[in-house]
Amino acid sequence: MKFRNFITANLAIKLASVLLAVIVWTMVQGEITTTRVFHKVPYDLEIAPSMVIEKRDKSLRITLTGPQDVMRDITAKSIQVVHSLRSIETPGAVQFTLSDDDFSVPARTQVLEVQPKGIKVVLDRLLEKELPVKVQFIGKPEKGYQARDFVVNPTVMRVIGPQQKLETLSYIETQPILLTGRTRSFVQTVALKPLLRDNRESQYVDVYVKVEAELVKKTLEKIPVALLQQPGVGTSVEFEDTSIQVTLEGSEDLVEKIRDTDLKAYVDITDLKPGKYQLPVHIIPVQGLQILGFSPQAVEVEILRKLESVS
Repeated sequence: MKFRNFITANLAIKLASVLLAVIVWTMVQGEITTTRVFHKVPYDLEIAPSMVIEKRDKSLRITLTGPQDVMRDITAKSIQVVHSLRSIETPGAVQFTLSDDDFSVPARTQVLEVQPKGIKVVLDRLLEKELPVKVQFIGKPEKGYQARDFVVNPTVMRVIGPQQKLETLSYIETQPILLTGRTRSFVQTVALKPLLRDNRESQYVDVYVKVEAELVKKTLEKIPVALLQQPGVGTSVEFEDTSIQVTLEGSEDLVEKIRDTDLKAYVDITDLKPGKYQLPVHIIPVQGLQILGFSPQAVEVEILRKLESVS
């Protein structure tokens, strides 16, 4: 009971004392000045529309001072730094020092120090130029397949970038297109590699890539040459050569299966009179296989005489 009486006696006065103590403590805390160093503080540069920044320091180290209760809640994002270079329209290096007007800091705080003190940037003029597009690929298709060809649309793009860089370029590259694991042809919209550091707006092209089964070659050494003549007519002939050598290209499974007897070659002796002739060799194509070449491409045929019609 005595303890309860002690608590309740003069309660209003005691509460007022506690409140006053809190106010005094808060005021004291507010009056304590502290200093903090903020690393990697970003800053913005305002430049003329005709110019572009080629090189610059990425960030600043800023020392800030202010009341302790304010400083404890400040982060690097609380500090805004903007410097204007709009009046400069000549390419080259520019060095400047930040002024108080360039800073926007929380109330009741002050900038004590900035590093680096002198900031150096390199400016260049913006230039537009039409450049052919060069497609970049990385990786390889699935085993047994290959990228046979590609088509880019458009083939030429008008790009914008620093004058010194653009004047040295003869083409503009795309971002890499991944081929790894591909087994089918595909179309991909891909961005051009940016020429500006701030990458203001990406530009895109469409690329069609033709992916097919990997082709292998095979040479058939002795392909028999047949005679093509009018049905029902016999002809006595002599060949200088009666076989040819043929080189084929196609998918591995088709090429492995093909044999000399699967390929048909012929010369046309229809309506020819007796005599000696150099006649071109014709080959009947096989679906899925391409004839790369054959030798000889013509054979000598001697027609001795026409035989009686064969019934």
